[in-house]
Amino acid sequence: MWRLNNLGFKIRYNKNAVILHDWGNIKQEIRRAYNYGKERVRLYRKHPEMLSNLLGYDLYTLIFSLYILLLPITVIFPYYLLFLVITFLRNLFTSSIRKVALQKVFLDLIYGFGVITGLLKVLVLRT
Repeated sequence: MWRLNNLGFKIRYNKNAVILHDWGNIKQEIRRAYNYGKERVRLYRKHPEMLSNLLGYDLYTLIFSLYILLLPITVIFPYYLLFLVITFLRNLFTSSIRKVALQKVFLDLIYGFGVITGLLKVLVLRT
């Protein structure tokens, strides 16, 4: 999509569209979420002009990665874990498929681990 935008093509958005994907079983979804997180780092590295998206529609990439990195503060501030409850409730009330709200939070955390792994790979290996 970013390449098409850079070439001048327009991408249309319909907020009423509902798209359902068959992502396979939970093991496949976990693997996919983790790999998507790792590859998101490579995508931003390849397209640094898109970094402003991290403060827009791609904010969850930043939020869940930072949340995981800051988890040790739970020792001092146990209410930090409430963020997950808030995220769960948000998913519960905004998702068209309510039964996957908890699963979505879990997969977002796995995605965050993938982002952290991708960042570490870039920083350590400089690839």
